Amino acid sequence: MEDKDYLFIDRYLQGELNADESAEFSTRLDNDSAFTEAFRERQVFDRHLRVQHRLPELKKTMEALNKQYFREEGMAETQEAKVKPLWQRQSAWITAVAAAIVALLVLWNPFRPAKSLYEQYAVHQQLVFSERGNGTQRPEAAQVAFNQGEYENAYPQLLRLEQEMPGNAQLQLAIGVAALETGRTAEARSRFQNLANGSTALQPYGLWYLALTEVKAGNPELAIPLLEQLEQQSSPLKEKARALKQQL
Repeated sequence: MEDKDYLFIDRYLQGELNADESAEFSTRLDNDSAFTEAFRERQVFDRHLRVQHRLPELKKTMEALNKQYFREEGMAETQEAKVKPLWQRQSAWITAVAAAIVALLVLWNPFRPAKSLYEQYAVHQQLVFSERGNGTQRPEAAQVAFNQGEYENAYPQLLRLEQEMPGNAQLQLAIGVAALETGRTAEARSRFQNLANGSTALQPYGLWYLALTEVKAGNPELAIPLLEQLEQQSSPLKEKARALKQQL
């Protein structure tokens, strides 16, 4: 996978591909397993953001149902409620509440521990190397460890790979993520800053992860300007940046 492949996936999800590009995208999905896996990971991230956007709407629905069906004791019923048979009112109440509960369980699992704001947005893309270095250090072990979330194990392996692939932007991003996930915050900032200041296709991801670094460190006032920079770019991360900024 190359930088342009990730941008290709983001453009597809944003609905920006023309007919020829859409046909090419379908062909890639049918014949390129690494591309398909990266696409699935990106879809998971998008679904997560859509759920976050729908939670306020669900809250309003539950509040409306509460006002309509869980009236305070002693509150007088309306004339319409008096005329309607009791069994009909109970049926409507059960149907409405059941629908609300189903929606709530789909969007929010009460048995799952609450995630921090950083954890909600830090959904890292799978690492798939297209460059193999000079063969001294095999990238597969580092790739597997990173993709399984074993960042403490992946970190030193990624550093060794850097000696063979010093200009690989995807590797730089992966090292930054591994550093961030293992408490090496200063190094993570440095890695992401280099990407944000660069001219590769991953420049927006440098800004994004710089913002996530500040969110994790408890510095929302430093994250907001970075997210605003992303909002001003024609970047596939634009909507994510806007959504995160609204929650800070």
